[in-house]
Amino acid sequence: MPVRLDPGRSHVPGPGGVARWLPGHCGGELVRDGHRLAVRLPGRRGGPIRVDVTGEWAELELVVLTACFALMSQRRRRTLIMMAVVSGAGG
Repeated sequence: MPVRLDPGRSHVPGPGGVARWLPGHCGGELVRDGHRLAVRLPGRRGGPIRVDVTGEWAELELVVLTACFALMSQRRRRTLIMMAVVSGAGG
């Protein structure tokens, strides 16, 4: 079953209403029908990722893994953009 996390249109496995994905700077939150899945990335490299789950979620491991990947990809993108800006300003 595919998982799509997008602030405008998310899709997660299982029955229920529309899922809302709310990514932030250091984490994100997925909410559907009063159920909540919150992922918090560590402040430093190599630290633990924290996942808080409220309610029932179908394919929980898949949804959590997708959320972690989405947040880590977003963080890496920001880092690459900052490096490009700094190197462009220095030269």
